[in-house]
Amino acid sequence: MSDTQPQQPTQSPPPKDVIPPPPKSASPLHKHTGFIVAIVITSILLVIAAILAYLSWNQGLKVALENVQLQENNQVLQGQNTELQADLDEALAQPGPIPYYYTTAEDPFISNTELHAVDPITGEDTVVFSVEGYYQVFAQPARNWDGRIFLNKFIEGDFPGYDLYSFDTATGQELVPVSFMSDLPFLRTAMAVSPDGQWIAAAYDNPNDPGSSESDVRQQFIFWNLVTGEQVIADTLQAGNQFFSSSYSGFGGAEGLNVFWSDHNCARVAVYTTTEAGRTSTGSREYCLPDPPTTQNQ
Repeated sequence: MSDTQPQQPTQSPPPKDVIPPPPKSASPLHKHTGFIVAIVITSILLVIAAILAYLSWNQGLKVALENVQLQENNQVLQGQNTELQADLDEALAQPGPIPYYYTTAEDPFISNTELHAVDPITGEDTVVFSVEGYYQVFAQPARNWDGRIFLNKFIEGDFPGYDLYSFDTATGQELVPVSFMSDLPFLRTAMAVSPDGQWIAAAYDNPNDPGSSESDVRQQFIFWNLVTGEQVIADTLQAGNQFFSSSYSGFGGAEGLNVFWSDHNCARVAVYTTTEAGRTSTGSREYCLPDPPTTQNQ
């Protein structure tokens, strides 16, 4: 038997309580992360707000500039409208196209004479006046026209002269004898109306011309203004003047002179004698406006 003692089981000491080490403290950067994020977000928001504010300001500036431009354009348009309205008012105040006039009579000396006005643009023909007797348009002045036209009344028989009346187309009420009608030459060939319808050239060298031998129209060459009645004496005919002949053969017969206009400013009188062999020209003389008229012999 062995002397060996049985070994006793070794008892391990009781476990010690292990205390974990404290967690590592956060770094300073980690501690302020939230604050930094807040600052960043705030900065972003401020930038966005600034951008929005700039965009809003820029848009407002554009709108303001556009508004200013619109106001300026509106002022320009108002000015143009005022000018256009003034032009329109002026145009409306101006007379329209001047119509031309003519007369008709279904049966001369029996039926009335009708005066027609024709619009030169549209051609519209309107009867503006009807009068007893037989009339024809003698002249419609193209210069210094005051709305009057002049008509010649035809007299039955062998009356060889003109019987002139004025007619105011504005009032359209009556015919008025021209102021110098009683001073017109006895013979039609002794007077002529100018191309512009404003003047009458008249030669007085006939024993039957108006007035007595002392009349201021006897032995004269005169321009009469149809519009104003003005008288311009171009020449005084001397007794025995070889350029003027008073020969005639009864009413409407052969006359000794013929007056006509050579241009818009000058009238010419052709003189001739009448014999059994016919007419013989003795020359012509020209008289011109304005005063003082000049004469040229041929």
